[in-house]
Amino acid sequence: LLFSVDPDLTPQDNDIIASGRLRACNANPERRDAVTCPIASTGHPTPRGAARYGQAVIKQLEIAMPNLYTIA
Repeated sequence: LLFSVDPDLTPQDNDIIASGRLRACNANPERRDAVTCPIASTGHPTPRGAARYGQAVIKQLEIAMPNLYTIA
């Protein structure tokens, strides 16, 4: 449930997000790494992966703080 790159090295995240990141990469040449900046989503969770991370955190909070943490 992580983003990767396709065989042609294009990023797998949403086109809107990827195109915005590419514009940001190009607008900041001093911070631009021509290899990694355009594919910076690689290794980050997909929306489903982010939801799973969130569920895991909530579960641990419920265990660690049963009297303080409740889901409304």
